[in-house]
Amino acid sequence: MAIKIFVDTSAFVALFDKKDQFYQKAKDYFMSLESGAVQLHTSNYIIDETITRIRIKNGHRLALEFGKYFFMSKIFQTHYIDLFSCKMSYCKAPFLFDRIESYEKQQRFLHSS
Repeated sequence: MAIKIFVDTSAFVALFDKKDQFYQKAKDYFMSLESGAVQLHTSNYIIDETITRIRIKNGHRLALEFGKYFFMSKIFQTHYIDLFSCKMSYCKAPFLFDRIESYEKQQRFLHSS
């Protein structure tokens, strides 16, 4: 029987932020997990919070990298907190997030002239 682990925001942030004080521990722990021996669980709210924290602290590019990694990964089971959270909208999130970056760049360019 697999061990169930609920992954919270701080673990995701530590795993993606090389400046985080727990980066190495998070990376080592994550890499030590045996395939099939654990089930990794999280919620859509945790993912929202993680993307926001990474974006504020480390910028859009790293937040986008996390989003793409998470949404393309098959190792996490996401628990949706409310009925309005649709898996399809979450699957599209990294691509929409990428478009937001493109839009923000256009706006900065237009306002810098």
